[in-house]
Amino acid sequence: MSHDAPTYRRGVSAALLGLGLQATGSAILAGLWAFQGRDPAVLAAVCYAVAGLPAWFVLALFFQQRRLERLEALDTAQLSRRAGVDPSLFERNADELSLARRRREHLLRWIFPLVSLALGAWLTGAGVWLGLAHAPLLKPQDTPWLATYDPLLAAAFAAGVALVAFVAGRFLAGMTSVPEWQLLRGGAGHLLGVALAAALLTVGFLLVPYASARPLLLLAVVLPALLALLGVEILLNQVLNLYRPQRAGELPRPAFDSRLLNLLATPEGLGKAFAEALNYQFGFEVTQSWFWKLLGRVFPQLLGFGVGVLLLLSCCVYVEPQQQALITTLGRLDEPPVGPGLHLKWPWPLGTARVHDVTRMHEIRVGSGEDLVPGEPILWTNKHTLREESLLIVAGSLSAPSQHNPSSAMRAPAVSLLVADIPVQYRIRDLIAYARFGSVAAVEAALKAAAEREVAAEFFAHSEDELLGPARLATGRRLKDRMQAVADQQGLGLEIVFVGLVGVHPHADAAGAFHDSVRALLEKETAIEKARQEEIKTLSAVAGSVQEASALVTALDKLDLLKSRNDAPDDLARQEALVEDLVRACSGEAAQRITTAEAEHWKRANAARGEAERFAKELSAYRNANRYYRMRRYLDVLAEALVEPRKIVLAAEREKLTIRLDLKDQDVFRTNLKLPTVP
Repeated sequence: MSHDAPTYRRGVSAALLGLGLQATGSAILAGLWAFQGRDPAVLAAVCYAVAGLPAWFVLALFFQQRRLERLEALDTAQLSRRAGVDPSLFERNADELSLARRRREHLLRWIFPLVSLALGAWLTGAGVWLGLAHAPLLKPQDTPWLATYDPLLAAAFAAGVALVAFVAGRFLAGMTSVPEWQLLRGGAGHLLGVALAAALLTVGFLLVPYASARPLLLLAVVLPALLALLGVEILLNQVLNLYRPQRAGELPRPAFDSRLLNLLATPEGLGKAFAEALNYQFGFEVTQSWFWKLLGRVFPQLLGFGVGVLLLLSCCVYVEPQQQALITTLGRLDEPPVGPGLHLKWPWPLGTARVHDVTRMHEIRVGSGEDLVPGEPILWTNKHTLREESLLIVAGSLSAPSQHNPSSAMRAPAVSLLVADIPVQYRIRDLIAYARFGSVAAVEAALKAAAEREVAAEFFAHSEDELLGPARLATGRRLKDRMQAVADQQGLGLEIVFVGLVGVHPHADAAGAFHDSVRALLEKETAIEKARQEEIKTLSAVAGSVQEASALVTALDKLDLLKSRNDAPDDLARQEALVEDLVRACSGEAAQRITTAEAEHWKRANAARGEAERFAKELSAYRNANRYYRMRRYLDVLAEALVEPRKIVLAAEREKLTIRLDLKDQDVFRTNLKLPTVP
């Protein structure tokens, strides 16, 4: 086909058709997501479908500029023929006259790389974000969106999008056989990608009545992974385009033209596409080299050798120390489970080996221990799980009714509600029984159902006070024994190692009342302990020790009893003597006061006796030497009074005497005026 304007006009029409179909498919999928339950798998398909719109738009611009370029070339040729001038004149001024060619070159140099980078970044970012957000969907959980839409209606819309996109994509991919329309291959690949995503959604919707939402949950993770893979490929293609050598006149292949999506567009030419991609990246005909031709001749032999090696490798089974393996031949168990080491079996698919961890500990959780909020402390008063906490029924409180209000027991509820996190740890004991029961998921589901049943029965047999306090360990041991009995009865082949009650607490709405009761109990115990401490302190201070104080109180009580009964004086005297002996034997404040009082008594008595004897001696001295005694006492008083004051001798007559005092001298001032000492 010639490089004429109608050829590129058909390219523009094809690009606009692809753009319209891509936009329509995106709108239908977006409506399906918005009005049919907001399924996460459909959201991933919408993110991919929207990504193809910029590719179709720039392709339409490119073919339009090519068409305008051809029209400008025809106008230039006609103008030169009519004017009769040399055509080389127009060739020298081709850059100024060919505006469409300059725009096309700008598209190839700048717009295509920018669109490729934006499309690759969008696919990579959306794939990573959706993959991380939808990864928890692989765990068994509720699927609330299933009840909000009709899966058959959703399958009909998805099938319609898949059919139209596939037919249009194959038609547009067929047009790429014409060299002028080769760039349509990038858009056709994205349109066929939409067809593939819609077809997968159709299968998932049709399987909902039979397999629940499991296929859709898998698609919610698989589709984002494919988006991220395509985004990385486009970004890598753009980087390789920067270093790939280009030949003169060669039309560069845009980075958003995915090689992976081309497998959908032209699956019959997989080998040819691989060869073209290889030649394109290296810049020369690699597939025409001697090495490539040699590889083509010996490829069947190499493929057979590789398959044979894989079959031989499938005959070997390596079992790690913590594992055991079940080896089967044509579905029949050959021998008992084999232990750690290297073992041989028939090649696949005649012989298979299923390896299980038999010594490693496994765990399931019953109650509210699943889906904990990361970084959130586990407290009674806060919500620390992503889902609503499961409530377990327990017996009411065992506290006796109040004597002052016997009717309080009638108003108390017969049952209460508690939240518990109960981990059940187990390991495989009988591998054959474990394997015959079914898959790992079936064994865990059966064990979890039995555990929930036994937990409900055990909790209902205890009160909330017991489960929050002393009965925790014993309850865990009983639950372990009961679950082990159920596992043996059902033939699960498991050994229950541990069952614990690690997070028993009331519901968050009732946690405040529990805290108030615990706070009141603590305040009561604190007051009692303070009273006991004060009692011990007082008794120890009075009597020296609590035992001595108790003996003294007992003796005093008996003395009061004897006095109240008017017993014999001898009995009272003996009891009083006993009390006095006990008081004196104590090392506390009472004995200290008695000892201090006795010491003060003897001190005052001796002082009074000394004063009396001294007065008698002085009276005798006064009577025998009256004048001498008075003079001696006078001189003693005078000697005591003149110890500190200064003595001044006046040698002049008093009428002519002038006394000068230095008031700065504190000693003189204090001595003559009798003032207190200044510190």
